[in-house]
Amino acid sequence: MAASKAQSFLITGANRGLGLEMVKQLVESRASTCRLFAACRDPDAPKSQALQDLAKKYPKVITVIQLDTTDPRSMKEAAMKVGAKLEGGGLNVLVNNAGVLPRGDLLHTSEQEFQMSMDTNLMGPVRVTKVGIRAELAEINQVFFTDEVVKPVLPWTDSLKTINKPNMKMH
Repeated sequence: MAASKAQSFLITGANRGLGLEMVKQLVESRASTCRLFAACRDPDAPKSQALQDLAKKYPKVITVIQLDTTDPRSMKEAAMKVGAKLEGGGLNVLVNNAGVLPRGDLLHTSEQEFQMSMDTNLMGPVRVTKVGIRAELAEINQVFFTDEVVKPVLPWTDSLKTINKPNMKMH
């Protein structure tokens, strides 16, 4: 299913930056035709206020979901909530945008901070994708890894990576 025909989206890291902008643009261009699940680690935090305001403005379109890509329980609960809201309709597009960036440069980043960054930025999208597919949100036809997530880990990659479900090959 092409993204232009997609009706349901899950965007991780949707409370700020690129993720929030994707939510804004999708809801403004397709408010009458889509379901949008905006996921972030802490939806009640002050840094999520813009997302909460947008969800209040479009309550039939945007559902804010708590999702921590480093916490398996959080991911399973998020998948269950999304599945329940879709009532068996399946999720069409998953955008893996959640990410963290350690403060400072590599020489001044602790091993613990670097490990947290790798766990969130590299393994988080893999976990979210696997949980989504295993949770019978099996209508997922496209999975995106945004530059915000991929570039800090794999700086030589293109701006946006897509995996299509039929063969799950990256292109």
